[in-house]
Amino acid sequence: MIRRALDHPAVDPTSLAGPIVSLVGSHPEMAGIRQYLAPSSAPSADTFAELPGRLIQVLNEPLLLRLLELCVVADTEWERLITLARRLILHALANSRSGDSPPPLDLLVALAHQCFATEYIYDESAEEHAHLEALEQSLASRLEAGESVPAHQYALYACYRPLSRICRQDNAMRLANAMPPLSPVLRLQVLEPSVETELRQSMPKPGAPSDRTSKQVGLLYEDNPYPRWSKCVLSRQNPRGAAGFAATLAQQVPGTSLPDAPDATRKILIAGCGTGQHSLQTASRHPDV
Repeated sequence: MIRRALDHPAVDPTSLAGPIVSLVGSHPEMAGIRQYLAPSSAPSADTFAELPGRLIQVLNEPLLLRLLELCVVADTEWERLITLARRLILHALANSRSGDSPPPLDLLVALAHQCFATEYIYDESAEEHAHLEALEQSLASRLEAGESVPAHQYALYACYRPLSRICRQDNAMRLANAMPPLSPVLRLQVLEPSVETELRQSMPKPGAPSDRTSKQVGLLYEDNPYPRWSKCVLSRQNPRGAAGFAATLAQQVPGTSLPDAPDATRKILIAGCGTGQHSLQTASRHPDV
């Protein structure tokens, strides 16, 4: 039922984050993992060898993976958990031997969605930075040469940096066709930003601000759109033929009243529409206004 709710167009996935995170937190392995989640703790060499497998058991929960693709999970323990998981998986890749099994690709893809949505806010150690630079150089050169690279390496890189840094649109389409499980993160981090750039150039503007502050705020929102979202709740709570906008407003804000009038004659001003989620949701609820 929770999985059905996650994918239902009228359900905000953040409303289900609490029970899903609680489910993951009740996994038997979490009792031993929590000791490594404190900011001051540092896993030992032995821990680096055995902890990734235990973490994967905890994180490889289908409900959690779907949640990570749909919304930001705002939970302190989860932030530390993903920071630790990412670090250990990268360390394991950098020190892997022939025949070692890679982590599940769908887990890495879900983590990449979450890291991108949070703009890579998670802490990164000096060792991770060094491993990541080596991985980036390897992926970029092999991609340019047309060499085959395991999909999980691209997905792990996407947990630290957007794939658009190393992958052009044509390469992303080629990789998506060759590696279908990787296509969601390629679409999110390469293809959709490319479309957004094209739309930005062609979109009509009512007037360009000339003052320095407005330009800086505009650039901030374009580089770091907030809030980022993957799912917009488009529910026809007030479909055509049902009670009009005035009745809906009176129900939501008791004591208010509007004169009787057809919805088609009304206008709604959303003062500060941010990244558009509120505007789209309002338009879907009141299609005639």
